Amino acid sequence: MGVEVNGNDVVLVVQVPPAAPERDDDIDDIVLQLEVLLGEAVAVRTRIDVRPACTLSPSTGVDDRVRWFFASRYVGED
Repeated sequence: MGVEVNGNDVVLVVQVPPAAPERDDDIDDIVLQLEVLLGEAVAVRTRIDVRPACTLSPSTGVDDRVRWFFASRYVGED
């Protein structure tokens, strides 16, 4: 999970593996809390990145403007 900020536009970026559920109540809760915390002047959106391997540094040195901060619970296979 990461955040991309561009002025008053905040995008919560979530990496998920291909087999992950399409909706996640936890993500919805995080967006709601961000909206409450940041107030009406800030627009909070969500972007889901489906990746075969989720990592804290997916761009491998490329500045993708996202600050990655949380390792997901969807790591590896059971």
